[in-house]
Amino acid sequence: MKDKDESLDKETVLLTLDQLSQTVEVMEHVIDKLRRYLNKSSTKIEHRHIPSSEQKEEDVLTDLTEKSLIH
Repeated sequence: MKDKDESLDKETVLLTLDQLSQTVEVMEHVIDKLRRYLNKSSTKIEHRHIPSSEQKEEDVLTDLTEKSLIH
């Protein structure tokens, strides 16, 4: 009886580990997609906030602060 229980326990542990491994793979895929999305979004935001050559750094900081507070 003890051998059978140990065998089932080992099998259960292996199945659980396999399921966890698959879950981790899926989560890694989701995280990669989110990273790509955020990188793409941040690139778009940076392009929107490129200051003109006459604008001072203080003005840029003020503009960015105000816009971030609004959103």
